[in-house]
Formats: sequence, C-alpha cells, structure tokens
Amino acid sequence: MWDGSIGAAARTHGLTLVTCDRRTRATYDALGVAYHLALGCPET
Repeated sequence: MWDGSIGAAARTHGLTLVTCDRRTRATYDALGVAYHLALGCPET
C-alpha cells in the first residue's frame, strides 16, 4: 500500500522516483510511474 501511495503521488505531480527497492517495480509499472533503480544499494 505504501508503494502505491508514493507512486500515485509522484505520478500526479509528474515526478520520477529513485529507489533501491527492486520489489517496488511491479507496483510502479502497474501505476505507470516513472522510476529509476539506484545502483550500489544494499540488497533489500
């Protein structure tokens, strides 16, 4: 739910998210949110 709320807010405001959490990809893709997976993050 948290990822969906953050993704929806970013999409509404035309923002691109940067995340280390690869688990969020499916949620952000489903919502049509622009995002980048950061490199060099610890495994989550």
